Amino acid sequence: MAFPLVAGPGALCAAVLLMGRTAEWSEGAGVISMIVVCLALTYAAMRAAERLVTVLGATGADVVRRISGVLLSGLAIQFIFDGLESAPFLA
Repeated sequence: MAFPLVAGPGALCAAVLLMGRTAEWSEGAGVISMIVVCLALTYAAMRAAERLVTVLGATGADVVRRISGVLLSGLAIQFIFDGLESAPFLA
């Protein structure tokens, strides 16, 4: 059930855009290592989800949800600006 959230279109698009901005192999290795770290943190969070909700409570879970939404909105806006910047008809 969580697979579309972890490896969905947003995550894949972010990985492709970040790898597209790398100039050297070390930068690419850094992006890949951060993806591995994020996957490990996601796995740990899913394993501890019940305990996290208990610790955070309903309000804390709502705050995390809203912050994640703001970050996702910022990422979407950055994708739009990157696309407009590389559009041949606007150059």
